[in-house]
Formats: sequence, C-alpha cells, structure tokens
Amino acid sequence: MKMTASGMMFKTAVGPDWDYILDRLVSTYYETAKWPALKQRGEAEVRQEMSFYLAHDNEQAGLAQLLKERPERSEALIAWDRDGARAGCILMRIRPEAGSKVAWIYLVYVEPSHRRKGLAKELMARAEAWAREGGASSLMLSVAAREQGTIRLYESAGMSPEKIHLRKWL
Repeated sequence: MKMTASGMMFKTAVGPDWDYILDRLVSTYYETAKWPALKQRGEAEVRQEMSFYLAHDNEQAGLAQLLKERPERSEALIAWDRDGARAGCILMRIRPEAGSKVAWIYLVYVEPSHRRKGLAKELMARAEAWAREGGASSLMLSVAAREQGTIRLYESAGMSPEKIHLRKWL
C-alpha cells in the first residue's frame, strides 16, 4: 500500500475489514437513530438487518460475499493510518437506475481520532473517481436532515440536495 500525502493508505476491504465496516455501519445507524422502532431493538438485530439491507439477499450469508455476488459493482475502501490502524472507510455500489448507472454511497466513516483532518473529503474524492471509472452518471447518498455538519461536507464535495422526506411518528 502506498501512503498518500495525508499520511493515509487506502486498500480494498478484505476478510476482517468487512466486520469492521458492518460494525461502523450498525453503530452509525443505531447510535444516531431518532426513531423509536430502531432504538427498541438490540444492536445484534440491527446488525443482521443492515447486512440484509445491503445485500438484498440471504440474511445468513456474509456481507462481503453477498456484495461480490450481486450484479451491481460494489467497493469498500479502508483508510489506514501511519501506525497501521484503521482510520476510516467508505462503502459504495453502482446500481442501474432508469437506464443509467448511479453510484450509491452507503457509509462514510472516520474514526474519532482522525476527524476534521480531511479524511472524509479524501474518501469522497476516491468514491467519485471510482464511480466515474465504473461508468456512473451520478453519485448519491442519504443523510439525516439533522446532520448539518455532514451535509456541509457533502456539499463541499459538490453534492446537492435532491429530495426531502418528511415523517410524522404515530
């Protein structure tokens, strides 16, 4: 792995990296959840659901294997710091939508000790390059409206809002 100017090394996720990615995905969704239905369930149940959601297939199979078996093109990158510790990750997939290819980002995660140092922007730039290389016509992601700092990050990467979903809990 070659170290970048920021002091990070990037590699495609393999083996135990998938557990790291799924753990970050679950913790991100579970810890920031504001909706009662998610908070009432345990992390194990949420983990199983997230694995299923991403794979859109058999719940019992491993996430990495399912992503590799899907017809869509998937990628997960891990950022490693100078000390060889995971510093963050990004999970994305190119899917056919309405006659074109759309690259969806499912997770951008940066470890707390590496935040506010430009790593999220570097992960986003790598996602954009990957999406272009894969023939995608656009890059999409979803973010909670309350995550204003995260929205500013995505806007600084050239993204703009497309839809707004409203909800009323009953």
